[in-house]
Amino acid sequence: MQKVSVKQENQCWEWNGARSGSGYGQFWDGTRNIPAHWFLLDSHPPKGMEACHKCDNKLCVKPSHIFIGSRSDNMKDMVNKSRHNTKPGCLAMLKVRNIQKGQNNHECKLTEEQAIIAKGCPLKKGTASILARKFGVSLTVICDIRKGKRWSHLEVSKLDARQRAEAFLRTLGKWEEVQG
Repeated sequence: MQKVSVKQENQCWEWNGARSGSGYGQFWDGTRNIPAHWFLLDSHPPKGMEACHKCDNKLCVKPSHIFIGSRSDNMKDMVNKSRHNTKPGCLAMLKVRNIQKGQNNHECKLTEEQAIIAKGCPLKKGTASILARKFGVSLTVICDIRKGKRWSHLEVSKLDARQRAEAFLRTLGKWEEVQG
């Protein structure tokens, strides 16, 4: 704990070690740099979540000053505390929106069933292209779904997704093609 200094009780615990280019404390765990405000947490934030500061002190590592939230939660916290850039162009960009996932998003082109089929699609050459053409989306969309970058909120087992993909590809007469 020599890299942490406590000024007064109930105040921030400031990191005295290395800092990132953006001013946050960091430490080397043997393989990569880790944000210092993760230091005393029981575990790292889940994928897609962040360890955010209640106290707005980039160097604070006190667990009671940290909360786990999405990037959106962190940005809303910043706006609510008036810590954001107030130039007109930046304000427009920082409008706090309630972004919907999946079919509830107005920009969504796929149904939930199509996304499940894409998730379960075999990783054989050409399979993603078949689905992209059939569903009217880009190859990147299908690949991102398979990698978990899109539609990651879907809770479906790999086996169920695989069975749905197989059934769909059979209706197209493509299952044997992607298996061979």
